[in-house]
Amino acid sequence: MKIEVYIDGRDFLHKGRSFNDSILKLLKETTIYKLPEELSIGKAQEIEIIKKICQNDSLMHSIEKHITLDTEFANKVIMQDTINCSCLKAITSVGDVLKELMIDNYQLVLTNRTWVEVDHLVLFFEAVNYGEANRFVKKSIRGIYT
Repeated sequence: MKIEVYIDGRDFLHKGRSFNDSILKLLKETTIYKLPEELSIGKAQEIEIIKKICQNDSLMHSIEKHITLDTEFANKVIMQDTINCSCLKAITSVGDVLKELMIDNYQLVLTNRTWVEVDHLVLFFEAVNYGEANRFVKKSIRGIYT
């Protein structure tokens, strides 16, 4: 079964106006304050790839090549569910770096779940700052957030 994961974010990201912006600022901050050891050892190429994607393209449209979810877990996730980024499953070394960057900074709220085919599920998540998922869900339910 194929699981595609797309992640975007806007209003609930303090580090930027978009998910791309937020990741770039996070990379800049972690570079200034020294990358965590597990990211700094041999991951410079992956970090550059992430920067190029964020600057020249859209991370939202590229992330599914690098990150997914376990099939059984993906089948259980329902709309408005909040997951921690530690639940993500890296497909590539770029995915490993993205996951590490996201773990302590974001939570993901499922905003759309679409079966493209019988064995192909597409999940869309909104990235929110860690700890702000409940506020996002409340605003979403009330229809204030679009």
